Amino acid sequence: MSMQRKHLGTGPRASIIIPAYNEARVIGRSLARLLEAAEPGEFDVVVVCNGCSDDTESVARSAGGEVRVFSIDQASKSAALNHADQLARTYPRVYLDADLEVSTAAIRALIDALDDAHPAAIGFMDIDTKDRPWLVRSFYRLWRLHPYLRDGKFGGVYALNRTGCEVRGVYPGLLGDDEYVRNRFTQGQCRSVAGCRFRVFAPYTVSDIFRIRSRVYLGNLQLRDAGLLRADGSGESTRRWLRGTLSAPSNWPALPVYIAVNLLARLNAHRLHWAADYQWLRDNSSRAGAAG
Repeated sequence: MSMQRKHLGTGPRASIIIPAYNEARVIGRSLARLLEAAEPGEFDVVVVCNGCSDDTESVARSAGGEVRVFSIDQASKSAALNHADQLARTYPRVYLDADLEVSTAAIRALIDALDDAHPAAIGFMDIDTKDRPWLVRSFYRLWRLHPYLRDGKFGGVYALNRTGCEVRGVYPGLLGDDEYVRNRFTQGQCRSVAGCRFRVFAPYTVSDIFRIRSRVYLGNLQLRDAGLLRADGSGESTRRWLRGTLSAPSNWPALPVYIAVNLLARLNAHRLHWAADYQWLRDNSSRAGAAG
């Protein structure tokens, strides 16, 4: 029989760091899900609003005393993460995007997976495409099958113990912050935790997918130029995935959407990289459709 772990009140089990830029419509939902089964004082939750022009700060404060909220003027996720690391009270640390949902139990599982041999831990992503147009659902139908997601998703939510934070160092102020952290660890140092699943809400438009994918490719170009991108054989795994996808006729209708979006996003990323235009490109449609 499994027993729920009780917090003994000797200090928080972990610090949970949430950078937030204009997330007023979604951060309340995220915090409610995160804390719905938490014991009093179990987590040190640190929200850092960065360059917000909406009510993100007040919505986050309304979550209650379990959440400490700070604000910086600079609209930078990396700056928010670094600032939060200075304010966090304990280790391990969980880094959580403000627009996704993860349960208390999933966070506990993530924390419990950390040890000396595994200074990093990640969960598995579920993509909510409910009520999305066919083109959006088609893209994510294939994206879900990519081998990159097979062993968990390094991004959205991940945990590092003290050693992991030391290995990671300071966030370098580049777009690909998640990929930067992923590249600091070998595959054997990062534990994939089956008990940690988190939900991401798909965009409502293909143009927003294009923005997301452009940011990913642009961030990788920045990391490459800085010598921070590890060669991991992803090109070959993508080719194997494509061959497997082509072998299933049911996937064929979605292939043109998937290939076109990624090809155009890659070209756009190279254009922006050439122009040194490192703007933060994100999906706004899923946030616009969310309840505050």
